[in-house]
Amino acid sequence: MPNYRIGAKPPTRCSTRLLRAWQFVRILSRRGREGPAAFDAFDPWEVWECPEFFPLGDRHVLLYSTAGKSFWQTGELDEKTMTFHPGQAGILDYGSYYAAKTQLDQAGNRIVWGWIQEARPLAEYKAAGWAGLMSLPRVLTVAADGRLRIGLAPEVALLRGRRAALSLSADEDDNRRQLDALRVAGCCGEIRCEARRTAEPFAMRLSASPSGELPCLSIEYNPLHSDPVSVEGRPLPLTLRAVERLEFEIHVDGSVLELLVNREIAWTKRFSVSGDEAPDLHLQWNGKTAPLASLEAWAMNPISADRLTT
Repeated sequence: MPNYRIGAKPPTRCSTRLLRAWQFVRILSRRGREGPAAFDAFDPWEVWECPEFFPLGDRHVLLYSTAGKSFWQTGELDEKTMTFHPGQAGILDYGSYYAAKTQLDQAGNRIVWGWIQEARPLAEYKAAGWAGLMSLPRVLTVAADGRLRIGLAPEVALLRGRRAALSLSADEDDNRRQLDALRVAGCCGEIRCEARRTAEPFAMRLSASPSGELPCLSIEYNPLHSDPVSVEGRPLPLTLRAVERLEFEIHVDGSVLELLVNREIAWTKRFSVSGDEAPDLHLQWNGKTAPLASLEAWAMNPISADRLTT
């Protein structure tokens, strides 16, 4: 990623010329061959798209997209040499999320938006008359260990409607009845789940049918694995502590689902269901319910009157 300096003599009549006269200074950052952002230096398609560099907390952050994913690096900027020294790196979202760009809100929070690509066949979204959508706004912060943290902008909670919460107890049958009765009407709502890390595995699945034959999301926990949490069968590189609980935040709207795990891992997914209206979303819990510390769900109010549902 090169540094460029705008020409020293700004024009007096047309300020737009400031963005036409560039002088190469030095390389700010370059991609490596190892880690989550490893690439093939001889592949002409492996380029940085939508790069962005900004200060955040006591560090600097570099975002860029390539090969279908958006990546992040955090580290130190040497202002004397204008060279970025990354210390941590990762993937901004493991799902259908690309070309991430940020802005500052009125409170100075760094808000990131991503492009959620299509998963439907071309014929289907041509017939629907629309394709692709933007993610919910997410707030970026840097943790003490230098890793990026991701949370939803607090304004998203303003869309919450009717709330449902499980009254968990030691009665396994009663917990099961409550789980079976939980619904997210019209595939439009929010689910927040907190689970204890136990010695036994468990799994949580969302589907667009009571029997689970139309799966939308699968989350599994297996303490015997080095990376005990996996989504859609892919292990996630979470930095878990011995007594830490797992927090899952899920937002679903018609044909898109956004998941945050411990505000460290994000996973966005497109899914398709047949029919003119989105069905209700059902939750299945595999394993004992004892690890469940809390589970609550909200309906999500539409942000506009002409909301698309499929």
